[in-house]
Amino acid sequence: MGPLALNKVDFKTVPITSDFKKQNNYYIGKLAQLNTVNKLRKLEGLDVAFVDGLIYEGKTSIDWLGKVLTLDIARKKIFIAE
Repeated sequence: MGPLALNKVDFKTVPITSDFKKQNNYYIGKLAQLNTVNKLRKLEGLDVAFVDGLIYEGKTSIDWLGKVLTLDIARKKIFIAE
């Protein structure tokens, strides 16, 4: 999981077949910490799940970042407006 600098062997792999008969690998485990680049927010001990080929999504809400977010996928940035 290159963009996040995570090693797949650190997570439990669960193959799940979608409604479209395609099998995806789900990687389930814990992250020691997650924080913004500027250290504005930080969480520790997160339960997470990642899926090959999908946008990364944790099993926690993103309310801890802020109420108004802008995602710039091309520049790989999240802007917190509020």
